[in-house]
Amino acid sequence: MLVLKIMGFISVLGFLYWVITTLNNKVIKKFNHDFLDSGNFIIAFISNLFIYFGHMWYVEAITKSGDVLNGILIMGIGGLGLLLLITLNIKMTNFLVGLTGSLIQITLFGIASFFAFFVIFIVIAFFANARPVYNINN
Repeated sequence: MLVLKIMGFISVLGFLYWVITTLNNKVIKKFNHDFLDSGNFIIAFISNLFIYFGHMWYVEAITKSGDVLNGILIMGIGGLGLLLLITLNIKMTNFLVGLTGSLIQITLFGIASFFAFFVIFIVIAFFANARPVYNINN
């Protein structure tokens, strides 16, 4: 049964990949605009980082009874980045295609940003050459 679940999950992922690439190719042919390019990913990645760290700052300020405005401002900057992405997509296509593509794009790039952040963190930790410190005075 586990094998069937894994095969079903892989099949669904493959189908979603096919649907998304087909729709993206149709948008490229009709509007000459690519929703899933690296420039859009960078905008979404940075915006998601601002939203994530702004939320962390906001929650920490609430728990310590501090100033929550800093976290709200950082989340707002991230939201403005995503709003910029939506506006550019609508400007390059029509309203319906731009809004639908933006929602799909932000969802996909949000998930990809989550994994990319941890991959970047792991790569930095790998190349940091950190060594354990031993206390020999005790």
